[in-house]
Amino acid sequence: MIGDKAQVTQSSTAETRLDNQPSDASSQRCFDLAENIQETLALIKQYEKQRRLSSDPKEQRRAEREIAELQGQLSAYRIEAHELGCK
Repeated sequence: MIGDKAQVTQSSTAETRLDNQPSDASSQRCFDLAENIQETLALIKQYEKQRRLSSDPKEQRRAEREIAELQGQLSAYRIEAHELGCK
């Protein structure tokens, strides 16, 4: 369910991005990383809410696993952004 929403978000931001794309490859990657970070933070927030509101232990564990995976992705995005010198 949440994954479907993420796909919609990614599609709509990709369409919007066409007007705001940076010119060189490094700037483009920084732009993409910033976008990925924001989308990942939004997904983490959704899963945290799902975990908090759910009374089903299986659903809570699933949300926990998703949060942990997303936090790993977030960390990787931030490291790469730092290494590239992104603002």
